[in-house]
Amino acid sequence: EKDAVDIVGDKLLPLFTAERSKLDDIDRWARWDHDKPHSPPQATTEYAELSKRAQAPWGDLIVSSIAQTLFVEGYRRPDQPNDASGWRRWQANGMDGRQVALHRAVVTFGQAFMVTLPGKTITGQSMPVMRGVSPREMVAVYDDIADDEWPLYALRVRKVRHDLTRLVVFDDEALHHLTLGSIGDTPRYERRQAQPAGLCPITRFTDRFDLEG
Repeated sequence: EKDAVDIVGDKLLPLFTAERSKLDDIDRWARWDHDKPHSPPQATTEYAELSKRAQAPWGDLIVSSIAQTLFVEGYRRPDQPNDASGWRRWQANGMDGRQVALHRAVVTFGQAFMVTLPGKTITGQSMPVMRGVSPREMVAVYDDIADDEWPLYALRVRKVRHDLTRLVVFDDEALHHLTLGSIGDTPRYERRQAQPAGLCPITRFTDRFDLEG
């Protein structure tokens, strides 16, 4: 418990806060809520009016035009006519619809995440639970950020109300649930939830990726 509290306060929250600040700027541009273009102090009324009319929501158009080409409609081997068994898990998790939000986040911010945990179907059959997570809610730490497939650990941050933020630290053994009053407070450890994967169950999706990570 102490290790989880210490690593959240000393490393993960500062890292998340810095990354969230950058992503919030991108989010405002994507939603056409960005800073207005520079206008010289001596600008005429005509100049100001033309500048106002010239602005257009290109950010959303760029994201939409790319994301709509990424829709996954099946999963099969090239030499097989039918979808592989993995497609059943994809559909059981509603990823036919959920994938759109994941693709849009990747194109908008450059990366997004998927959390995969053990679960069961309504008939009791084992089935992984897959959920996409915005990079504005998660930060992941890698030993080698360019080469490692799985992170050492990750932090998810969800603000429930102005005085309550729920935190989850994912590692190779468990999910550590914590709460936070406000940024700057000491996190409070709530509970530990074991997970049997043997690795941090976070998958990173990226738009562009180079050898430096």
